[in-house]
Order: sequence, then structure tokens, then C-alpha cells
Amino acid sequence: MLNLFSRWGKKTPNPAALKRVDPLEDVQRLYNELNLDPSGYHRFDTTPLPETSLAPKPEKTEIEAVQTEPETTTAALTTPEPETPEIAPAPVTPPLETPASAAVNPAKPIPDTKPKSFSLLSHFARNTLRTASIDAPVVGFASFSGGVGKSTLSAALATSLLSRDQRCLVLGQTLFSPLPYYLGWKTQEQDESENTVVHINQPIEAIGQSLNLFISETGSRHLVAEARNTVPKADLILYDLEASPHIIDAFASIDLLIVPLRPDINALIIINRIEQALSQMEATPRLGVFYVLNQFDEGKSLHREIRQTLKTRLGDRLLDVVIPWDDSVQEALANGRSPQAHQPDSPFARAADSLSRWLEQTASLPARA
Repeated sequence: MLNLFSRWGKKTPNPAALKRVDPLEDVQRLYNELNLDPSGYHRFDTTPLPETSLAPKPEKTEIEAVQTEPETTTAALTTPEPETPEIAPAPVTPPLETPASAAVNPAKPIPDTKPKSFSLLSHFARNTLRTASIDAPVVGFASFSGGVGKSTLSAALATSLLSRDQRCLVLGQTLFSPLPYYLGWKTQEQDESENTVVHINQPIEAIGQSLNLFISETGSRHLVAEARNTVPKADLILYDLEASPHIIDAFASIDLLIVPLRPDINALIIINRIEQALSQMEATPRLGVFYVLNQFDEGKSLHREIRQTLKTRLGDRLLDVVIPWDDSVQEALANGRSPQAHQPDSPFARAADSLSRWLEQTASLPARA
């Protein structure tokens, strides 16, 4: 800058000339000689000066541009947004709804839709894997209360299936399961550790063939996996679930659920509770949920009325096969024998055989006998 100003030299200013020359005009003339833009220089005194031909008054739009420069710089550092609501953003971001369209077609809350979508995908994936799996299907016998005969029925069905050469095995969910007793086996000491899977393999007196029994409280998935690894060629798994409302979690491991019912008023209560629990599950048993009447006496009008009420409520899910009341069952258990071994042609034995044949057809078991 010193070189630029040196060509004018040092001269004594004329006082009269200073009064006639506007300082702003002098500075603007200097800017012009240096080929610089004089609009960047501003005067800060309060008295406005007359317009000159060398320095035209800046337009208002240019002054506003100078004032908005900080905002332009800040915007350059952030992600640009569309200038108008009508312009759609980048393809990776879905377009936002306007307030008018949102009022007409309000969007569903995101927290509600995501779990439902995930539940639907989980339900589809789980059922697809079960359908394509070559593992033996699991048939569960469930009830929220005891005394309905599910353990007796599980042992009887296993005996009938083995008599026709079906490779089945039985699971018990509690360490104090009565299944060995109902199968006519001698009582033996068992490890009562919660992390232990008790495996018993003994012949059944009625047919002379051996049956694999697994008992554990380690959880349904672990118990089923242990049984499948031990007996990989099984055709069917019968699972005697614990009599408790807490068995809902075990339903996820079940392919077909059978609920034994006694012909009394409690049957209606049990149905309501089980149906409500099933409605809250992500994936229900893929082969269905069925109910069967046990200890049924055709000669009692109350039993007939209960059966008609259940048929109206359940339709085909109430099986036509009925397990009749049979005194020979209690006689066999009192003698430490299985009902089929005690009296092979009893009404109970015939009904168990009919139910096992229905089970073969429903579970698509191979014909072996």
C-alpha cells in the first residue's frame, strides 16, 4: 500500500479545497483509481451527503444481501432443505405429508406399526421353518388345572402309537411327573436337579416295545432339543405339559395342541382362558388347537348338555372322539399297570386307539403298520 500512495508525494493541502471536497468522494475516487469496488466503504456520520456521480447510492437489495451473508454461510454448513413444501426431498427420504393431507389420512404411530410388522414377519418365518422342518412334530397336552387326565391320556396314546410301530417319545415338564407310573414302570430314583434331563428307556408291558421318556424342568425348547438329539429318528413327540397357567411360553414349541376337558362347568372357564392366551401369541401351533372330552358319561344329562355347549362354541375343534368314563383305568393304576395292559379291549383302550389314529392322520405320520 505504501508504494501505491507514494506517487502522489507529500503536498501541503489547500484549506479552501478541503472544504469543497467530500471525504467520502475522495476515498471513493481512490478506490476507483485502484480498480477496487467503492461500495464496500460506508460513511458513519449522521448527516447524509449529496449523491455524487462517482459513487452511486447502493440499492436496498444489495444492502440486504450483505446483512444476510452470515445466514447464507451458516446454511452452507448444514444439510440443505427444499425451498418449498411441494418439492420432494432426496429419494432416500420419504416425502413428508402436508398438514391438510395428514388431517385427511392420519398416519399410524410408528411405535405401534413396527412391532406389528415385526410380529407378522416373525409369525411367517416361524411357521415357514416348522412346515419345512423334517423334525418330528410336537403334540402338547395342556390344561390350566389338574385332574383332567392329560398325563393318563399322554401315556395311553404313546402305548397305542407304539403298538402300530410309530416311533414316538414322551416328554414330561415336571420332575414329579406321574408318567412312569401311568406307563406301568417301576418307581426309580431320579435326579431332582432343575438343570438335569432325566432319560428313561423301558419296555411297555402291554406291547413289549421300549419307550423313550424325557423329564426335565429346564425349559421347553431345551427339553425338545435334547429329546430330538437323543432320538433323531422319532416320528412324533408327545409333550405332557405342567398343569399351570404358566405353560403359555411352552406353546411356542408346540405344533399341535390338545386340551383334555372334563364335562363340567370348569371346562367353559378353561376354554376361555386358553383361547385368550392363544389370541395374544405371535405364532399359534401350526397344526391347530383341539379339545377332547375325557371321563365322559353318556348316561348323564349334564355331560350331554356340556358337550353340546362346547360343540356350539368350538365347532370342529371339539373332537368327535370322546374318552369315556371307565373304571378299569383306576383299577389298572391301583395295580401299577398301564390301562391297556390291564384290559386291552376296555372302552378306554378303544377310545385311546381311535384318538391315536386321528393323531396319525392330523400330524401326517407315515403308515408303518
